[in-house]
Amino acid sequence: IGALLTGLLATPAIQSSYSGLFYGNPKQFGIQLIATVATIVFSAVMTYILFKIVDGMVGIRATQKEEIAGLDITQHNEMAIAED
Repeated sequence: IGALLTGLLATPAIQSSYSGLFYGNPKQFGIQLIATVATIVFSAVMTYILFKIVDGMVGIRATQKEEIAGLDITQHNEMAIAED
């Protein structure tokens, strides 16, 4: 949101060489929009790649057998709720 609003609200009073859409420079909003979309796409792709690497090396999810037995015991070796 902040990156996009910079493209809208950048004022020449702060820095004379830059202005946003509301101050007569629609090109700046386009630049900000492209940069924001590129950042989102880059982050999504890299997150997916890292997810797949981790999933291939150690796995992301516990097995069904571990889930049925209880993840507190199988993953942490402790009881989260004391039994009476």
